[in-house]
Amino acid sequence: MAAVQSIDLPSNGTYTRLEMLTFDVNFDSDISISSGVPRLRLQVGAQEIDAQYLGVTGASTLSFQYHVLAGAFDGDGITVLGLTGNVVDQDGDPADLSLGGLLGDTSGILVDAVIPQVQSIVRASSAAEITNASSVAFTVTFSRDVVNVSAGDFEVGGAATGDISVSGSGSVYTVTVSNISGAGALRLDLKSAANIDIQDAVGNPYLMPMPFTTGEPYLVDKNAPAVTSVAAPSALTYGAGAELSFVVNFDEAVTVTGNPQLSLTIGSSTVQAAYASGSGTTALSFRYTVVSGQLDADGVTVGALGLNGGSIRDAAGNAATLTLNSVGSTSGVLVDAYVPLEVESIDGPDADTYAVGQTLEFKVTFNGDVEVAGAPRIALTIGGDTRYATYASGDGSDTLTFTYEVQSGDSDANGIATASTIELNGGSIKKHGSNRDVDRDLPAISGLSSVLVDGVAPEVSDIVRVGSATPTNATSVQYTVTFSEVVTGVDLTDFTLTSNGDATGDIAVTGSGSSYTVTASNITAEGSLGLNLKGSGTGIVDAHGNAIATGIVYGQEHIIDTTPPAPPTFNVVAADDVISASEVSGLTITGATELDTTVSLTIGGQVRAATVTGTNWSYSVTASDLTNMGAGTETLKIVAKDAAGNASLVETLSISVENAAVPVDDTAPPTPQPSTQEQLKAALTDAEVMARFSQSISSVRSVKEHLGVDGGLNVHVNLGQATARFLEGITSKEEFEKEITKAVLPTTGVAHSVYKYFTGSPPTEAGMEYLIDSAANPNDLTDPYYQKFSVENRFINFAVNLGKEGEGRAKFEADYGALTFSEAVSKAYGEIIGFNNAANFGVDIEKALTYIESQRAYFETLGGDPIGAKAAMIGYVISVSHSQEVGEYHQSLLFSIGAKLTGVTGSGAGFSPMGDWDLI
Repeated sequence: MAAVQSIDLPSNGTYTRLEMLTFDVNFDSDISISSGVPRLRLQVGAQEIDAQYLGVTGASTLSFQYHVLAGAFDGDGITVLGLTGNVVDQDGDPADLSLGGLLGDTSGILVDAVIPQVQSIVRASSAAEITNASSVAFTVTFSRDVVNVSAGDFEVGGAATGDISVSGSGSVYTVTVSNISGAGALRLDLKSAANIDIQDAVGNPYLMPMPFTTGEPYLVDKNAPAVTSVAAPSALTYGAGAELSFVVNFDEAVTVTGNPQLSLTIGSSTVQAAYASGSGTTALSFRYTVVSGQLDADGVTVGALGLNGGSIRDAAGNAATLTLNSVGSTSGVLVDAYVPLEVESIDGPDADTYAVGQTLEFKVTFNGDVEVAGAPRIALTIGGDTRYATYASGDGSDTLTFTYEVQSGDSDANGIATASTIELNGGSIKKHGSNRDVDRDLPAISGLSSVLVDGVAPEVSDIVRVGSATPTNATSVQYTVTFSEVVTGVDLTDFTLTSNGDATGDIAVTGSGSSYTVTASNITAEGSLGLNLKGSGTGIVDAHGNAIATGIVYGQEHIIDTTPPAPPTFNVVAADDVISASEVSGLTITGATELDTTVSLTIGGQVRAATVTGTNWSYSVTASDLTNMGAGTETLKIVAKDAAGNASLVETLSISVENAAVPVDDTAPPTPQPSTQEQLKAALTDAEVMARFSQSISSVRSVKEHLGVDGGLNVHVNLGQATARFLEGITSKEEFEKEITKAVLPTTGVAHSVYKYFTGSPPTEAGMEYLIDSAANPNDLTDPYYQKFSVENRFINFAVNLGKEGEGRAKFEADYGALTFSEAVSKAYGEIIGFNNAANFGVDIEKALTYIESQRAYFETLGGDPIGAKAAMIGYVISVSHSQEVGEYHQSLLFSIGAKLTGVTGSGAGFSPMGDWDLI
């Protein structure tokens, strides 16, 4: 089998573009190629390539050749990677193509066919683009070191021309263009490859077929800027302190250094107008300030423009020609350096708040007597609006008085401000006995920050009823009157009651600040009862004496209804008023009642709510009812109540129940339970009382004293017993109201106050039952969902459900949706507790608001989103108002309880504790 015996490599050296590298692979016996083309794999730099196969020479040698192409590069020696192909010996057996150990050192066989490129032609370092130099330099940078760079390789492009010389070596050369002639762009271009002999160190030539013409140019400018005109000041008479301003215009932009000056002749004296501004533009300003005593009655004269040690040059550095051309006329530019009178001092109004009709007075003192014509004035800033204090007196003296009378609508809570000068307003202020104007500039007035204006009359914002909009039979109702700001002078004579019927009553007023409560008591007759604020003559004023301008005649109304409905009627029960066993299933008691009434049926000693449809009522008798009635004669009682709470007379019906109609109780005997009130009291621990009523230990004894037992042995606060103690004189009405209020806060109080806040009116008694304990309401307060919360969290969760999901959602989102959480806290605290109320109780309001805001994360957790967090916060603030016994909503709860107690103390009838206030 034939095998590789040796490899002949190219000589060491650097091979450039188009050169050949020859490789001979020698075998130890004759060989031939059975098929295909053998390949010798090379690595040149990072690229693997196959050397070109030339054929078999001398019977035992394979010859290969690598042709170097432009761009190839290997700086550390090429590598022979291997030999492949179908090489066989004379017997046809495959030859061994392994090259292991036969390769010589190839580190000296280098390849460099990288073509040099010009990378950039730029202006020499820090050279300005615009120049007036006779010689400029360019920096030419190539991609690699090159040789044979000469002046003939370059040419000058653009409008200017010059002689080219070259210096430098390696990859960076400096090309200088000297003896520049002409003006405009001057660019250095590198000729195309056909016209130059630039090559790199190993001989790779510059090959770009097109000239390089995108280098940075110079802009050659050798023309000096010239003055085209001089603009003079307006034709006026200038006094001491006035400025004479001249503008020298050039035909191109110029740059100024130092302090050039323009000489002027004023009278017989030469003065210098100093350079002021304009460097970098075509217009230079020179200004001269007239000093006292100067006079020129026939016009100042413009002299010469001087550098005064400075310079005026264009961007190329050409010094300006200073000759002045086209100087404007100065014959009307006169100088009269009379020193005018000036303001020595100005005294403003005393520190106070000024209302409508009051006068703001300003006294302006000059350093000499003055004469006044017309109506000069001083501009005032009052609350962002401009008003004017007009000249009032002082002609012929050194002190002028200006006054302004506060008008309706003026308002400034931060202090007024004055302008810095007196406006002539078509008039004049001159030195007494002459025609010389005075200096009207005003010094600053101290203390104006304390000169306040309140010209805004208070208004009544609204009159809203306290409580439900539905009819009421109460003998006392309330209205909340809200003003636009804090007012005083509010009394009962300011209001009138209106009615579309005969309802009337006595008025009493309480409150302060911007919110007042008007109570109409001793109400008689019926009809709508509204409250109006008189439109005039009320004596209501704000803190600064502004009287209220208008009243209100469209406040909300209470509907007074004291007429009880007619007694409802019974239809025959079970066809003959006798209930037999066969009539028990589906048995319904029916009758008639007035429209819009509720009907309560007493059956078996228990009060049941009948279903009312239109003017008919019905009640489905249950097995429990039959058991409670038992066999024998039963008297059914029925009473109707209208929307105002008026109860009808009781209607009765005597029926009979047969023995067979009464269900048989076959259940096992119940576990013995306390069966009397005293036994139940003894059985209850203090912890059980606290768990049921959320009372403190100190009040457990009081709660136990008022515990009662209903038919199902469920614990209730027995309002009947508490009422009896009150009627017996053991407790006062106020103590009783507070006791009941505390007892009902965990449930009825929640429903009352939170519902009232979110919907605008307290719930009806039917509504209370629905909110507190109703099988039809999956969200009532006795459901397990609420029972697991503390009293405070019961308030909060109930508030979230009402404000976020329930009846109050639309109004709450409208009132609070756009507010930040901080704004919502302030609004809720003011509405529920009231800042004045809190202050009267010694509350640190700022600290209280800060604390509520600090609980934001807690409220967000309970509320679930921003609007829910605000609703949760409302519930918390309501709980605070009840615990502190302060605010409109706590008072409203007391009022509602008081209204019920009024019914108790008045007649003692029609008050069913368990029916009216379910306290579980």
